[in-house]
Order: sequence, then C-alpha cells, then structure tokens
Amino acid sequence: MSDSSATANLGSGGVAFDGDLIGGEFIPFSKLVFGAIGTRTIVASDAGLPVHQQTGATWAVSLASLPALAAGTNAIGKLAANDGIDIGDVTVNNASAAGVYVRPGDGATFAISAASLPLPSGAAAEGTLGSVKTAVELIDNLVLAEDAAHQNADPGVQVLAVRSDTLSALAGTDGDYAPLQVNATGALYVAVSGTVSVSAHAVTNAGTFVVQENGAALTALQLIDDAIHAEDDAHVSGDKGALALAVRNDTPGALAGSDGDYIPLTTDSTGRLYTLAAQSGTWNVGTVTTVTTVTTVSAVTQITNSLPAGDNNIGNVDVVTLPALPAGDNNIGNVDVVTLPTGASAAQVQGTVAHDSAAANNPVLLGGKAVSSEPSAVANGDVAMLLTDLAGKLLTLPYANPENSVNGSNAAAITDTTSTSIIAAQGAGVRAYVTDLVISNSHATVGTVVKITDGSGGTVLFQCYCAPAGGGVSHRFAVPIKTTANTALHAVCVTTGSSVYVTANGYKGA
Repeated sequence: MSDSSATANLGSGGVAFDGDLIGGEFIPFSKLVFGAIGTRTIVASDAGLPVHQQTGATWAVSLASLPALAAGTNAIGKLAANDGIDIGDVTVNNASAAGVYVRPGDGATFAISAASLPLPSGAAAEGTLGSVKTAVELIDNLVLAEDAAHQNADPGVQVLAVRSDTLSALAGTDGDYAPLQVNATGALYVAVSGTVSVSAHAVTNAGTFVVQENGAALTALQLIDDAIHAEDDAHVSGDKGALALAVRNDTPGALAGSDGDYIPLTTDSTGRLYTLAAQSGTWNVGTVTTVTTVTTVSAVTQITNSLPAGDNNIGNVDVVTLPALPAGDNNIGNVDVVTLPTGASAAQVQGTVAHDSAAANNPVLLGGKAVSSEPSAVANGDVAMLLTDLAGKLLTLPYANPENSVNGSNAAAITDTTSTSIIAAQGAGVRAYVTDLVISNSHATVGTVVKITDGSGGTVLFQCYCAPAGGGVSHRFAVPIKTTANTALHAVCVTTGSSVYVTANGYKGA
C-alpha cells in the first residue's frame, strides 16, 4: 500500500484527490459524515459514528479495549464483574459519614485491626468499650446449650407474649416464627394433644361448655364424671365405677424404680391379687363369711367373733399353730380339714376329760389298720397302729404282748418236800401272772399233792393231787394267778418219794 493521488476528468480541469494504490488499483480516500438531511457531521475523534445494533447481534467488548477515562468527575456507570481486568486506580470520593461499602469475594478475608480504624463522629471512646464488653458478656450468659443441666442463679430473659382476647393466627404460614399468645388474664393458650389427666370436678352445661361441646361427647364426659366419688361418700345403689386393671406377674418382682415411685397392682396368672400380710400387734379381721383357700397362717392371736351358724366352709386351711379359742360357746361351724401338718406341730386329737377323771360326754371313736399278714415290728417306744382283721375285728394276744411273756419249769423231778422255784422274780414293782399250769407225777407208786406258792413258803396260789404212774393236771386260768411284786413262783410236794414236774406259762406286769 502507498499514498498516491489521482485527478478526476483529466481532460478539463478535474478535481484531484488522494488515495491508496493497492496491487495496481487506486482506491481513493473518503470521509464519513452523519446527520439529518441538510446537515452533516464529520466523523472525528470527538464525534463518533453512531451505530445501531442489528436485532439479535452481540458485541464482544472488554475493558482492555476501552480507552482511558477522561479526567474529571465522569461516571462510568455499572461495571460487570470480570476477574483479571485492571481498571486502574479508582479514587472513591464520598462523605465520611456515608462510608464505603466493600463486598469481599467468596473465601476472601480482610485483616482489620481496631487500632487502624478511625472512630466515626459521635462514637464512644475506647475507654467505654469495657462497659460494652461487659454488656455483651451478660447477653452471652443468657445463651445456654441444648440439654444443659440447670444451675442455681442461671440468668434469663422475661418471655413476653401477645394478648389475644380472641385467639387467631399471627404468623404468615406454617413454619413461620410466631409470638406466644395469652388471654386477658395472662393465661397462656396451649394446644393439647395426647392424654391429659383432669382432677375430679363437677361437669355441667354452665358457662361456655355447652357451646364448645355438646351431644354425644358431652354425654361421654358426664358418664366419666359419674364414676368419680368423693372420699367417705356413702354407697348408693347403682353407683358407677371403673374397671381396675393390674399387671400379670407370674414371678413377683419389683416393677418400680425405687421406694416412693408409682407402681401398678400385680396378679398371678389367674388374676388373683398379690398381697403382703405384714402387720404387728393385734390384727382383727372381724367376721369372716367364706375363705376359699388359705395357704399358711403364721400365727393367730385371737378369734373374737364366732363363725355364722350353719354349714359354712372356710376352705382348705393348713393349720400350723392355733391359739386357745376364746372362752364361751363359740361355734366355728363345719370345718373340712383336707391336709394337716405333721411332726411336732401336728394337730392333737384328744377326749374331753383327762386320764383318771370321771367319764363324761361322748366317746372318741377309734379305728385300726386291717391286715391279712403280720406287719413289721416297730422299735421300742414307737407309736404303733391298732390292727384288725379284714372284717374290722381287733387283733389281740392273750393278756400281754410277746415281749412280756414269762414261763418256767423245774429241770429235775421234785422227789421231796423242798420248795422249788418255777418262774424267777421279775424285778422291782413287777409281778408274774400265771395263765397256764401243767403238773405231772411219773413215780410208779407214790402220789402226792402239789402246791403252787407265792415265793418259798408263801401263800398257796393253787394246789392239786397228782396220782402215781403219770397222774397230774393241765389247767388254764380264766383269771391269771399272780405273785407279789418281785417274787418268784414256787412249787412244793406234800409227800416225799413222788417224781413231779411243773411247767408254768404267763406274763409279767405291774
């Protein structure tokens, strides 16, 4: 490209104009003007060419392509954010009272110290900041962590509420903050949910109750109120009540945390209520009509009231120890005894009069054990049952038991008149009772009278003649003959020369 010139209409004084010669072609220079019809404005550095943006077209403009701003107080409008563009030094001229607002970028920090900041006009001096700090700390003390434990003298802020004589919504929508509301007396409005316990009181239609609730709900409330009775109220036929529930607990155990806590009543699997019978001193149970089952009665001090007359059943009673019945004609009714304790605490059955007393009243019937064979022997001193045959007839031994049987016989024949012991003395205080005697004489020609005496030379208890050559006697006494206590039974022949043998059977006793 090179500057050049050309002349229009070379034949007759044409106008010359400058241009540019490019590749052999001459391109004339031109000036741009703009303006309305009949006017023109030459495009220059201080008068730019107006441009109208085509519909839908965009311009890419960067701050780097813009010329420097003119000196002075020219406004640059609103700058779009564009990191990395340097717009030069900007002087902010604003009143000191208005201040300058600076917005840091995301994640940016400012290092600002109190010493570098001037106080605005009218601000508190640094000396008063201690009071401000104290006030802020007092406010901070009001902030407590969730679930923090209460401490004595914790500070707080009085909670204010809005008086609303007619309760209405004060928040814009669900989830908005709203103030607490109270009525004219300062009572807080609350919304009740779940179960509410109400103390006993009269329920009527007075006041606004009938307006708030009526019909079936009111009837239900009145029925509930009917079941509530004042302490010490007299019973009236048809009184209403509520079913008392309890906890089934097959193995009784503690259901409350500690002493003094509320606890439910407990029952066994059949619904019978567990109770603790623990009372010291005199315990008067008054009149008992019917007791189904009593497992154990530790001790009954006194039964003051007679049982009602008739066939009253007091159930199964395990009797451990019963005290003496009160004096008088007390009737305990008909008692069916199913199980009695054994051992030392067993119930004692005895007659109405003591031993060696005059007989009186009805006898006590006795029973025995029916056996068809000999039972095993019991130890000496043990209690033994009476025995009968299978028809109930009492089995007895003649006179005494086998252990008290006694018998004796002379080993050699009695041939003279010397007294011979047949049964020895049985000891102090014990007699010999003779039930059977067998006496025989074996001498061929000499007979004799034989005497049975109470000791040697004593009283003759029995005598008989025994003929020679086998004469004698065998006798059973319907009433046994007896010796004096601790005295032997003797036999003596009246005639010498006989040959006599004596055998005596019986028992010993007092």
